[in-house]
Amino acid sequence: MKNWKHVTVVIISLLMALVYSGFYTVNNDIFNSPDETSQVYFIERLSHGEALATPINSATQASAYIVPRSVRMVGDTLVPASFLGLIAIYGSIAAVISMQGLFLVTGFISIMGLYAYYKIVTHVWGDTVGLYSALLAMFFPGWWYYSSLAFFPNVVLTSLVLWSIYSYLLYKDRQSFLFATTSGITFALAGLVRLAALPWVGAIWLALFILDLTRRGRSFLPFYYIWISMAMLFLIVPLVLVQGSLYGGVAETGYILTPSTESSVITKLFPGGFHPR
Repeated sequence: MKNWKHVTVVIISLLMALVYSGFYTVNNDIFNSPDETSQVYFIERLSHGEALATPINSATQASAYIVPRSVRMVGDTLVPASFLGLIAIYGSIAAVISMQGLFLVTGFISIMGLYAYYKIVTHVWGDTVGLYSALLAMFFPGWWYYSSLAFFPNVVLTSLVLWSIYSYLLYKDRQSFLFATTSGITFALAGLVRLAALPWVGAIWLALFILDLTRRGRSFLPFYYIWISMAMLFLIVPLVLVQGSLYGGVAETGYILTPSTESSVITKLFPGGFHPR
């Protein structure tokens, strides 16, 4: 069979994803991480059409300081501390396929990531090296551990970045609007999943931009990178506005551990404090 290497990567990764992610479909009453517990709570609210901010009638002054991990008190409402993009994406999916089906979504996204990784390596070093690289990645315990933790952003973020790079390579080869669109959307979704990752994700595309500029000339660049920027603005600006409504300002985040009256750049960049030694 001509495409047996492609089929091998897909089938093995599919089996691994079903095995590891399948545990969650029957054992999802208790999570081993407060982060996941928080995500599930807010995703479920969003999937039912409820607001993310949960009113707490018994809130006191101490509530701003003593809260469960991964949530914050803003006034008399309980709000998520982080990963607003992941909550928005998974909440929208859960509204369509139900919460029970959502437990398999991260596993299937991980398959996309592994296949994109295989194709990227194949593009550079050939399909034999690509196959062996993908097989080695499939037996990396950390990949499946975080795939099985359905509401962690790690594998989702990595898979979307890999798929964006794979689509970028397809666009370079075929100059198709479809692949430019896929690359732009998956890149924007990666930033949406975890805004804190934007600096290093953006650095990848800055490096590619500089590489294209030096190798292909200016005529190749405008459409693709303008499209990437538009996708980012279309998806991330609404999230920033939601962040502003939840935390009282677009520059505020849920990472601030205790209330602060300071608004300096240092406070925003280093919520836990800046203490050089």
